[in-house]
Amino acid sequence: TGRYECSARASMTPQITLTRKDQISRPNLEYFNGLSSGHVSQTTINSIMINNVDEPNEGWYTCLACNRYGCAEHDAYLTVLDLCKGVTCPGDKYCVGNYAAGHGHTCECPSFCDRAEMFASDWVCSNYCEEQFNECMMKDDACRNDKFGIEDLNKGRCGKIEHPVILDEEHTYGVL
Repeated sequence: TGRYECSARASMTPQITLTRKDQISRPNLEYFNGLSSGHVSQTTINSIMINNVDEPNEGWYTCLACNRYGCAEHDAYLTVLDLCKGVTCPGDKYCVGNYAAGHGHTCECPSFCDRAEMFASDWVCSNYCEEQFNECMMKDDACRNDKFGIEDLNKGRCGKIEHPVILDEEHTYGVL
């Protein structure tokens, strides 16, 4: 979230606009009310809040304060930090930047189960030879525990393994 606050003080109440510098438009000063507020100085405050800031929001912003006698402006640059740029998270995890602190990130798991799926009993046996209550719970557990490449070995419980077969044999040689 980006927030800019702009304030101006004048004896005649100023009109304040806060926009991107490339979108600024200057008002016609002839249309301002000629009435003064007396000898009392008045302050006007205007602010802009940009939620879900991303790269297109980066750039120069201008605070423009005008009254019948003229305008004053001040510019500020909004820099967008992409705390996940260049980050590759393992497996199905995705990057979440720690924007509150202004630095750092974590790799988090997506939600694999909706509420109905969480409670649907449909046992599966994974290629890690682990039983899970259902497939979405298996994927959730795999992501949280960094078990990459997990898949259903079969539906139902794992059961006892009988007559194992070696599919690919590796030869290793000792060093003399």
